[in-house]
Order: sequence, then C-alpha cells, then structure tokens
Amino acid sequence: MRVIVLLLLLALATPCVGQNELLAKNYFDRGEYDKALSLYDKLYSKNPGRLDFFLYIIQSNQQLEKFSVAEEMLIEKLSGRRVIPQLYVELGYNYSLQDKDSLSQVNYRKAIEYTFENPVYAYSIGKSFEEYSLLDEAVEVYESAMDRDPNKDYNVQLARIYGELGKLEEMFDTYLNLMQSNPAYRSIAKRNFSQYVTEDPTNEANVILRKTLLKKSQSNPDVLYNELLSWLFIQQKDFKKAFTQEKAIYRRAQRDLTGIVDLALIAMGENEYESAREIVDFIIENAPTIQAAMQGQQYRMKIMLDTAQPKDYPRIETEFENLLESFGKNGNSYGLQLDYNHFLAFQAGKKEKAIANLKILANEELSIYQQARVKMELADILVFDEKFNQALIYYSQIQKKVKNDVLAQEARFKVAKTSYYK
Repeated sequence: MRVIVLLLLLALATPCVGQNELLAKNYFDRGEYDKALSLYDKLYSKNPGRLDFFLYIIQSNQQLEKFSVAEEMLIEKLSGRRVIPQLYVELGYNYSLQDKDSLSQVNYRKAIEYTFENPVYAYSIGKSFEEYSLLDEAVEVYESAMDRDPNKDYNVQLARIYGELGKLEEMFDTYLNLMQSNPAYRSIAKRNFSQYVTEDPTNEANVILRKTLLKKSQSNPDVLYNELLSWLFIQQKDFKKAFTQEKAIYRRAQRDLTGIVDLALIAMGENEYESAREIVDFIIENAPTIQAAMQGQQYRMKIMLDTAQPKDYPRIETEFENLLESFGKNGNSYGLQLDYNHFLAFQAGKKEKAIANLKILANEELSIYQQARVKMELADILVFDEKFNQALIYYSQIQKKVKNDVLAQEARFKVAKTSYYK
C-alpha cells in the first residue's frame, strides 16, 4: 500500500517539477534572474543530482553579480566526493567576470589537466570552454584527448573551432579527413565551407581551399576532391573549370551524367549560356539512352530560346520540328512537345497551331500527371487567346485529375484569374 501511495505522489509531483522547470527557464531567458534563481534553488534542493539546475543557479548569481556566492557554491561542489572537472571551467569563468585573470587561468589549467589524466572528461570540459568562447583552451583539450586516446574523435568540434579561430587551412584539412572517413559529413562540410567561401576567387578562403584540394588530389586521386573543386568553382561562377572537374568525375564514376546535368541547369539558371551550351553538347553526345538525349536537346532548345531574337524564330521552329520528327510525336516526347507549343503560342504568334498540337498530345498514352501538365499548357494558351470558357473546362479537369497535387492548387488559382478576366 505504501508503495502505491508513493508512486501516486511521484506521479502527481512530476508534472509540477516539469512546469516549474519550464517557468524557471522562461524567467532566465527573459533576464528575470531573481525569479529564476528562486525557482532553481527549489528545484535543485529536490533534485541535487541535476547538474543543469546547479549551473543555472551559478549563472543566475553571476548575472546578479553575486560572484562570491557562485564561487562558494562551485568550490563546495568541487570539494565533494564526486569531482566534476568541468566546474573548474565555471569557477575560472566566475573569476574572469571579476577581472581576476590569474585565478581564472589557474582553474582553466586544472580543467585541462584532468583531460591529460583521463580523456573521458574531454567532451564535457571542451564543451564548457566552447560555451565561454575559450576556443584555444577547447582546441588543446580536444587535441590532447585524441593524442592520448586514439578511440576519441573530436574532429567535428575541432573543424568548427578552427574556422572560428580563422585557422582556415586546419579547418579545411580536418573537414576533408572527416569526409573521407564518412561521406555523411559532405553536406555538413559544404554548409560550413559556405560561411567562408565567396564568389571572389582571390578571397583567402577560396585560395586556401583550392590549394588544399589540389594538394590532396595529387597525393590521393580521390573523386571526392574533384567533386569539391567543382563545388568551389560553381560558388565562384566559373562554370568552365567546374565542367572540367565534372568530366573527370564522369570518366571515373561509371559514366554517370547526373553531376553534369546539374551543372548545366545551374549555368542556365545563372544565364551563363556559353558554358551551358558546351555542357549540354557534352550531355547530348554522351547520353546513354534516347530519353537522356532528348532531355539534352530540350536544354539546348531552352538555351536557344533564352538567347533568341524574333528573327531567329523560324529557324527555332524548324529545329523543334526536326527534333520531333527524329524522336516522334508521342507520349515519350511530351516534354519536348510542351516546350515547342509554348514557344509557338507565346513567342512565334501561332496560338491556333499550338492548341491543335496540344489537343492531339492530350489523347496520347500519358500518365495522369503528364495529362494534367498538357491540359495546363493548353488552358494557359486558351486564356492568352481569350477563349476563357474552354480554358475553364481544362482547369476544372486538372483539379479532378490530380486532386492533392500542387498542380491542382495552381489550376484553382487560374480558375479564379480566368473568371476575373472573363
């Protein structure tokens, strides 16, 4: 019976502790340190094993400039049977807040020396140094722990700190080693590189990263370094150099065109048409399937359209017709046909021809989504031709065909616009 009563009391008490904890944190975050301190004192008295409560008490006292109270609490805690060496960092920081630099350094050294004796403390002590922006001390902790225990790996922490300290070469080198050992770090590393790399190829970080990658690729010709060089050149908008790297990757990575296709799209998006043409020609020449070749031709035609003058339209129409004759006017070439008929309607001034073509295409064997795309293009042209009633029929059909798709939402919006125009 006693056990049951105890369990009930604990169950009732737990939500109260949780609520008080949230309230205390809220007071602390809002800078109401008196209120936070009062609550954390109560919470800690009931939960003396909670180090986070203890640290919030220390920090609240520091914010209230009760440094001697914080000092006494820290010394008492450090004198206990269970030593928590990261508290030497807290004590050192408490002294630094009072401009007692010599005492703060003594305690920082004590914390660091604990990691020499036992590297297991390195993470908590290093993290404490990081929280107070004591980065040189954090580096010493992590590096010495790894030297003493080969099983410890603090390269992720070190790479980030090297960057913050402006040690770019060490940062890049550490991230590259991480990427080599675990591909999962590639996106993390690129995200961090983006904080330092700019469009300017003479920027210090750009120069160091390029040199580091070239040096590593000479000693170890890993495709990773080509990928990162390509990424660097893309940031610099130097698409020709990026293309050189992507071709090297293509030749070594089982002839996969994915990276080259992505580069073509980026170059087109940046209106770098000269480079884009060269890349697209490579895609067409090396396309492993008819579908890939057709996609390459679509990109080529898009570049042609983006750079065309009205005098070029007859030649472009002939180009489209020749391609469709080669690939066939069927469901397989529906994307190319969409581009062609969009050009006819909105640039070449041949709306009726485009409408007739799209009505034929809509009757081909297409997926539901492809049919919806064709009808969307057809309805857009009908609106452009001021045939509002016909356009509304097609927009309504799209909403029924792909109910939960973004395309249905777009069609709903266009119904409202078309009704307004009408």
